[in-house]
Amino acid sequence: MTPSPTRDDDRHPGFTEVKHTALLVKPTNTVGIFKTPVMVPFSLAYIFALLCEIFRARGHGTALWAVNCGGPFHEDVNGVEYMADPLDAGVASDYGTRFTPFHRVPEEDFILYQTERYDTRDFSYEFPRPSDGAYVLTLKFSEVWFDRPGGKVFDVAINKHIKVISDLDIFARVGFITAHDEYIPFSINNNILQIGDASMDITGQNSITVNFLKGSQDNPKVNAIILYKGTIEDVPKLPPLQQQEPEPPQPDTFTTPTPSRRPRSLPLNAPPAPDPYGSMDSSYVIPVIVCLAAFLPVIFCLCKL
Repeated sequence: MTPSPTRDDDRHPGFTEVKHTALLVKPTNTVGIFKTPVMVPFSLAYIFALLCEIFRARGHGTALWAVNCGGPFHEDVNGVEYMADPLDAGVASDYGTRFTPFHRVPEEDFILYQTERYDTRDFSYEFPRPSDGAYVLTLKFSEVWFDRPGGKVFDVAINKHIKVISDLDIFARVGFITAHDEYIPFSINNNILQIGDASMDITGQNSITVNFLKGSQDNPKVNAIILYKGTIEDVPKLPPLQQQEPEPPQPDTFTTPTPSRRPRSLPLNAPPAPDPYGSMDSSYVIPVIVCLAAFLPVIFCLCKL
């Protein structure tokens, strides 16, 4: 049975509206300078709620391992350090760096969704096997090539045998140049790897693989991977996906193609060119003919003299 990983756009964290309150300060020492209670405006409840919301949004899971696929070392806004991609299989691409901005992600972390690794066949990453406990594997994706659904469709598995994502179509999920995260919770207990309802014995294994499997359309890919210790509630989440008007992809810089020059020709069904003399008024022609007709006999008579 294929487990259903939690997607970032399945969660819509809300914010608690807290009204400003006032703190009533009543000094206990009646000898002091305060003779009446003092009202000190102080949004203590608001600050506490804000800190809780920030803490929850950022998450407090511990990052154990992270890689910026196809790209260099990077430290994200949460302080997580992503190693430069050590993999040789497939193709490391920075094609996405020509597009900006990337939706749902801070500018400082664009690079995590701009670089990628893809392959024309299956490929995989390995991360060190952690100790017993609960973990979340976060896979980061973005679509920078196809501008329609169905262009790229592939699967993801763990240790080749546990399929965790089927028919992933990034554009269909979030659209173009938009960050998308897939969360895969799992646990390890007594050499048993448990993911949803699926499990497997990993006795003797020092690492776990995440496999990107070629699907029905184009090539599998991934932009970044991070392993957290904790539960799904402990890891940072992307903001909810907002509905946006579809826009054609625009790279940072582009050159407008110069149209090729070729001789201009009229289409076959074009009307013939008008006769420039066809529209001449006949009222000007008739008097000229009459004058010539009257003048010719005079010339003839003069020649006879």
